[in-house]
Amino acid sequence: MVASIGELFTSTEITTAVAAVRLVAAVAAGALIGLEREAHAKPAGFRTYIIICLGAALLMILSVYIPKAYFPGGDPGRVAAQVVTGIGFLGAGAIFRLGVTVQGLTTAASIWTTAAIGLVIGAGMFVIGAIALALVLLALTVLDLVETRLIGGLEYRSLLVRSDRRPGQIGKIAEVLANHGVPSHRLSVSEHIEQSRIEIRAIARLEKRIDIRKFFDEIEAIDGIQHVEIE
Repeated sequence: MVASIGELFTSTEITTAVAAVRLVAAVAAGALIGLEREAHAKPAGFRTYIIICLGAALLMILSVYIPKAYFPGGDPGRVAAQVVTGIGFLGAGAIFRLGVTVQGLTTAASIWTTAAIGLVIGAGMFVIGAIALALVLLALTVLDLVETRLIGGLEYRSLLVRSDRRPGQIGKIAEVLANHGVPSHRLSVSEHIEQSRIEIRAIARLEKRIDIRKFFDEIEAIDGIQHVEIE
């Protein structure tokens, strides 16, 4: 029994049992990556990663099976090559622009790599697939903590403050912004004399977990503020 189980993981022949083992392994790999992404509320979650990895493994099994069964000497890499190209479009759908920042790049990269892991598992390379899975989870979890420690959890934000044109108003606004880590030399100020209005814009690296409500309250507490926006 042990020998037969071992053969399911090492066989180069695509039987129903061998294919089933590879598909189940692909589901497990996709589920682990999906759980990590779901835990961080990312665009693609648990079921998406399972289906991506499962689909890639299924296509790899098909890619290996067809040349052996129907076209001896055929190229088993042709289907896999199309998966590598096609999965890029799926990953691109997870990328979006939010103000001055681009979100979803890590999710898109993990989608692409999950498909690659599925292809590896579908080809029967379980050890390589397991190593790749471990490295992906390491990058998404442990290295995320390292990155946060190194750069302090900062990200670029776009700020806009619109106010009445009053004496000393720019200084008051600049002081509040400075308290939240936006230095005055990063401010762009424009005056609309006809409308008696000023606009202050800035692009600065702020804490990802900045207290937005406190920030808005402090700005809005200044007399003459018309509009406050942060992206």
